Amino acid sequence: MKRNNKRITAKILEKDHILDGFVKIKNGKRQPITLEDLSGLVIDINLIQKVPKDVKEIFEISKKLFIFGYFNYRFFTVSQHYAFLTLEAALKNKYKQLFGGNEQSLKKVIDILTEKGVIPVEEKPLYDAGRHLRNALSHLLEPPVLTPFASILEGVSEQINKIYI
Repeated sequence: MKRNNKRITAKILEKDHILDGFVKIKNGKRQPITLEDLSGLVIDINLIQKVPKDVKEIFEISKKLFIFGYFNYRFFTVSQHYAFLTLEAALKNKYKQLFGGNEQSLKKVIDILTEKGVIPVEEKPLYDAGRHLRNALSHLLEPPVLTPFASILEGVSEQINKIYI
């Protein structure tokens, strides 16, 4: 049976119906969320120049997945997962940059970077939370669905940028 590729492609590029429940208020009126709205939420969230290229590439995937959430709502969850994977990559890269040597668990890397002053002691709970969320999204029994918060990507980028200043 021959498939209609144009119809399949058109279906893939439709706005996910779940987003119909989200609106923006403009001039006192409710308006639907657009692809441009989602892009605008993450386009200016960037990692500083000192962050390794490989880490930046992972983070760019996270941003694109957020935007692609327009077409498939579950991509918002995958976007957050990639944001936390980016945090892990940044921490492990920083550890390797400073200390070289053997691969360490993410918990140990966070502990050592805190002990050495790379991560401020008062901010360690944020990095630990990122580790826990990364773990939760990596070891699934069923597919989770998270709310699309660009602030998650923004917070992760701030955490990463701080360790590379």
